[in-house]
Amino acid sequence: MNRSIDGYDQYHMSPASSPIHPELAELLPADLHNFCVTSAYGKGERLFETGNKPAYMFFIASGEVVLERLGRHGESVILQRTRHGFVGEASLQSARYHCDGKVTAPAEITQVPIREIRVAIATEPAFATRW
Repeated sequence: MNRSIDGYDQYHMSPASSPIHPELAELLPADLHNFCVTSAYGKGERLFETGNKPAYMFFIASGEVVLERLGRHGESVILQRTRHGFVGEASLQSARYHCDGKVTAPAEITQVPIREIRVAIATEPAFATRW
């Protein structure tokens, strides 16, 4: 199942007040928390697809996500496997996702909106240093 619609999650297109993982809450500025959405994802769901415009980075609190793309002969090539931490952070500097983000084990994942995180990095020196 793929939840994304042109890079936006169809279930979470507006800010929400879901609690976020404590580690993420400590890292992010408080005013960014309300823009983050934490959800359960099932095996096989895609967080993003190659070529889509980035809308979110993703914090994996549990489960597993792989970043993959097709190899020269059509085979799947795993670029990164994450069980805890961020995926999609390269999208802060990119106009398009360079790979697919796929859930490979049931996961709890927080979406962090790229637009808001860019603003926080530019306007909050303490956060920019932590980042």
